[in-house]
Amino acid sequence: MDDLKIYSSNRDQLLSMTEEVSSVSEAIKMDFGLDKCTVLEVKRGKVHATEGLQLHGGVALQGLDVEEKYKYLGMYQILEVNHGQVQDEIVAAFKVRLSKVLGTSLSAKDKIDAINSWAMPLVEYSFGVIKWSKTALEALDRLVRRMMKECRMLHPRCSIARLYLPRCEGGRGLVSLLERCRIHKEGLREYFCQQKRDICKAVVAVDDGFSALEFGENEGLILEITVEDRKAEWASMALHGAYYGHLHAEGVDVEASVAWLEEGSLFPETEGFIAAIQDQVVPTRYYLKRIVQDNTVQEEACRLCGSAPETIFHIISSRPDVVWHDKKEGKVYIIDVSVPDSNNLAAAYSEKVRKYRDLSVEILAQWTPVASVITVPIVMSALAVVPRTLIESLARLGLKRDLYKPMQKAVILATCRTVRLVLGV
Repeated sequence: MDDLKIYSSNRDQLLSMTEEVSSVSEAIKMDFGLDKCTVLEVKRGKVHATEGLQLHGGVALQGLDVEEKYKYLGMYQILEVNHGQVQDEIVAAFKVRLSKVLGTSLSAKDKIDAINSWAMPLVEYSFGVIKWSKTALEALDRLVRRMMKECRMLHPRCSIARLYLPRCEGGRGLVSLLERCRIHKEGLREYFCQQKRDICKAVVAVDDGFSALEFGENEGLILEITVEDRKAEWASMALHGAYYGHLHAEGVDVEASVAWLEEGSLFPETEGFIAAIQDQVVPTRYYLKRIVQDNTVQEEACRLCGSAPETIFHIISSRPDVVWHDKKEGKVYIIDVSVPDSNNLAAAYSEKVRKYRDLSVEILAQWTPVASVITVPIVMSALAVVPRTLIESLARLGLKRDLYKPMQKAVILATCRTVRLVLGV
């Protein structure tokens, strides 16, 4: 331990105790940081100006003036911790770190990991020591989201619940300071309440709003928000929840569908944009007129075809085809690469199988030598939702299972490119 605070009832006792510490420090070859050492004198609850402390060997510790504060374990204090000043300093340093992370060229996942592991701990260190109100913590969470929006990592109308979900659940893995504060404080409260030492019992018994752990208060405590709570909130939203429904629809491989989030190789702006597309909050004509109710938008028909409402699903759906003739094995593979909207995954697969039955008969009759014709629909939604049939189709073609990952990335990039081209955003 390199930070130490010594309490004594008089000056002689303080000198004796400090000499003992100095002796131990010399024995372990650790020098006093004299520029950080100070002496504070308190009489009847009031700070008094005091002279420094002269140790043997010429070492002198400076005295603390009445108006001065000292820094211990990174926090300014005098008779008690100056909560307001410490909070201001923490927030200022937090903003600096947040700006540095967002200004890097890291991928989206790496940026969020850096925020969680480098910027957030600066605030978390104070939980249980500094009194943070729920309002102040919510403001810090909003600060993070606002700075992410300024860097185009987050759309202003995207799902907040999804932002704080783990990536394996389809979220983006950001840590909530409000939730982290609850976890830290609950852990410390439980620790002190379980202690058998008299001093710990006394602290718990007399603390009535004095400490940040609030042993004597039950009102105003931060309520737990579980992963299931956030998933339920996300699923309950009419627009945001559609993608959640697609992920958990029958026949969908959830693990494969969120692999692009766990891989985290997309640029921050691209990940933010595809999340906005999945949440259906990009400014299509239909969205602006029907959802936002923008009076300046008079037409909801697609600006390209003019025949259907301009929804995000109308813009991003497409269907190319491939035929592969394996002459060595005498097989013909009819490969239909379909990228429908997420609502039509099962229907798209069934349609492709049915669509090519007649063609299969013709190929068997006209092509030689052909032993068999195999129809292999390659279906992935334009929002990168992966049905289990895709994994099966890759296996039928003798391809590696992980091939869906670069396919998924290609679909995401193509979807973003298409939406930007059509909407001009």
